[in-house]
Amino acid sequence: MSIRIIGGMIALTALMVGCETADGYLFANSSTVIGLKLEQSPTTNTPVADLGYVRSELAVVPTDRGACVEKGTDDLKCPVGMSAKNAPNVLMELRYSSILSANSSIYQRLAIGDIAVEQPGAAFMFAKSPRGELSSNNAEAVATALGADQARLTEDRGQTLMTCIGSDRTTGFDATQTSKRDAIVDKVYPDNPNNAGFRSLLTGSKNFLEFEQNAQALGYNTVKSLADAIANDPTLCN
Repeated sequence: MSIRIIGGMIALTALMVGCETADGYLFANSSTVIGLKLEQSPTTNTPVADLGYVRSELAVVPTDRGACVEKGTDDLKCPVGMSAKNAPNVLMELRYSSILSANSSIYQRLAIGDIAVEQPGAAFMFAKSPRGELSSNNAEAVATALGADQARLTEDRGQTLMTCIGSDRTTGFDATQTSKRDAIVDKVYPDNPNNAGFRSLLTGSKNFLEFEQNAQALGYNTVKSLADAIANDPTLCN
């Protein structure tokens, strides 16, 4: 008896974004359930297997709403003037690819905060395909949407960084290029606990394309500051 494997993925996904609690926090939760389903076709008696996978994700973001008290069933009394409109800026990106199937892919993105939802890094992140790829057409569309001037400045500053480091976009950094990258990052984000996350993201970049995308994800000002560091200290390119 032969066994036929059906490559379809059985996944249950739930996404809740913007659910505030009584303590003024915003929760963003995502969950995917994986399963293995075995059954026999009632018509052909052929065994059939369905495969899937499971994961979970949670972001807890504080807001300025302040503590609310329960006024009644499904009713809260909150401090006057508290709106929960202000929250830390958060960008989240999660991508799975080629799981259980060569064509399998899951891509999830989340932006919270007034700057996060408007800055170029978020725009480029949300323009990626489900496989995490940013096509030239999408990149051009995003650049147009961001405005010609800002897009041009971002591109020019990216070119400045790439020329200084001495790399193309996709070849992995060699030891000299890695040293230049890290020296530029040191100028913008000195080595201290407050900058650990920024430094880790930027210095973990394996090639210039990844470096540029990570800088854009941190915001337009990061790209500007990195390029300005070169203008202020040309010896970084030596």
